Amino acid sequence: AANETFNITSGPARTLRELAEIARIHFPDLQVINCESRDPVRRTRRGALDVDKARQMLGYEPRMTLDDGFARYVAFCREHEYAGV
Repeated sequence: AANETFNITSGPARTLRELAEIARIHFPDLQVINCESRDPVRRTRRGALDVDKARQMLGYEPRMTLDDGFARYVAFCREHEYAGV
């Protein structure tokens, strides 16, 4: 797969608000400030990344959800005493 670019993701698109809610599970005191732009020119539009190319060329299949990956990352940071986690 030389010179190819792949999207490696677990599938469904998630919003920044959803990511903040996942973070809040692990950091209950987390305060989220919504700074959503009402200007359509400044608002980022995106969709879900498509992993079909990685499936076809690499045999890739997602094995972890964002929720599980985030939880594992936080646990790793806490286990290794990373500052602030």
